[in-house]
Amino acid sequence: MTGFCKVRWSMRTLTTCATIIFSAACHHVQTSGPRQLDVLWVATGQMCEPETVIFDPLKNDLIVSNICGFRKNGNGYLSRLSLEGTLSDARWIEGLNAPAGMAINGRQIYVTDLDRYHIFDLDTGENLSTVKPSFDVRAFNDIAVSADETVYISDSFSNRVFAVNQGRFVQFPDSQTEFKFANGLHLRNGSLYVGGNLLWKVDLKSNIIETVNPEVLIDIDGIENGLHGGLVLSIVGGNLWHFAPDGELEEWTAPGLSSTNHAVLSDEKLILVPTGYDNEVLALRMPVTDKE
Repeated sequence: MTGFCKVRWSMRTLTTCATIIFSAACHHVQTSGPRQLDVLWVATGQMCEPETVIFDPLKNDLIVSNICGFRKNGNGYLSRLSLEGTLSDARWIEGLNAPAGMAINGRQIYVTDLDRYHIFDLDTGENLSTVKPSFDVRAFNDIAVSADETVYISDSFSNRVFAVNQGRFVQFPDSQTEFKFANGLHLRNGSLYVGGNLLWKVDLKSNIIETVNPEVLIDIDGIENGLHGGLVLSIVGGNLWHFAPDGELEEWTAPGLSSTNHAVLSDEKLILVPTGYDNEVLALRMPVTDKE
């Protein structure tokens, strides 16, 4: 979620069990307290309200978006960070307003920037394109790009998601649908997951919307692939949650954790979490499960 509205709260006292639809399974919430994850390193210095971390597989490093004041001030920028937590280029791309969401497609990186989005060359940092809708936008947040190069963007304040084709913005999946405080986006297996006050799953062929998680978690920001086909969800200003295919939820925490839009590196067993106003990025070790 963008930095304009981060709050610090936790769901650690949650002890109820709710039934939800997720792969037609019963959802069970853990009641034994959050699992503590190991902190491998903490990156500090020269970051300003880091919002999103994304992995560049070719250069084998991380890109961090820094909002630095959610307004048109030109203070936002992108940083490059090594997998060991060292800033290799603190201000790789500068002059942005509120860079929040990022998505990589080929050797291009798409970045939301308050009321528009940019496409940069992932190798040179050159601005290849800036796309702005013809209507007023309140808060572009996350972004995702499909294989056919359709761009999906969440607009948190208007509770909408847009699909963009050749510069044309269309409310997704239709003009009537709203996603309360639309935030994180994640493409997987022909579906678009939308996080916000709930977690939704939209089939990209049928446009059928499934409410995956109606009540237990709110303020869902990051959505990434997790263990054994599950999802790792970040809660605005709070902890991480692992959402297994069988519906089981497990809360993950660590010292200093204050989540925004995280990245998961499955091969390296890493979770990279930017902390927003704390101006840090945490590298956490993925837990080992009894299935491994």
